[in-house]
This record gives sequence, structure tokens and C-alpha cells, in this order.
Amino acid sequence: MFDGRLVRLRAFEQTDLDANHAFMNDYATLRDMLSGLPLPASYEDERRWLDQQTSYTRGEYQFAIEDGGGDLVGRYTGHTAPLTNS
Repeated sequence: MFDGRLVRLRAFEQTDLDANHAFMNDYATLRDMLSGLPLPASYEDERRWLDQQTSYTRGEYQFAIEDGGGDLVGRYTGHTAPLTNS
């Protein structure tokens, strides 16, 4: 959807579950991504989270982050900021 030199932002897909679960249980990733104590997420927790995601969920824009090889490497949440120039 949004292609940059190093990454691509796109909508989440059900096929992202395994990779999402893996990085949400990686301490180094969570330490840099979250404020507070990073807690592990079960596979079922991540499946439920993924089932609830759309490109626009609860007033937030949700994007999967892919590297140049098409691998899921993270997620981005943008809070109600317009994605167009006015």
C-alpha cells in the first residue's frame, strides 16, 4: 500500500499470525516497542488481536510493516492522523 525504500506498510492479513506472534514474544522487540513491562502474548491472544484488525480500528490506522523481501517485521499504529495532504 505505502512503499518506501526499506519497508512497505500494508493491511494485516490472516497469514501474518505466525510472524506476528513471534515478534510479539521477542523481548528485544517488545522492550523497544512498548512502554512498561513487556509481557508475552499467547498464540490465541495474537489470533484474537489479528481478527479485530482492519486498516482503521478503534480510531487508529493499523499497518503491517514488511521488509524488502516481503517478510512481516513489525506493526504500526497511527492515531487518527489524516493520511492525505490538505
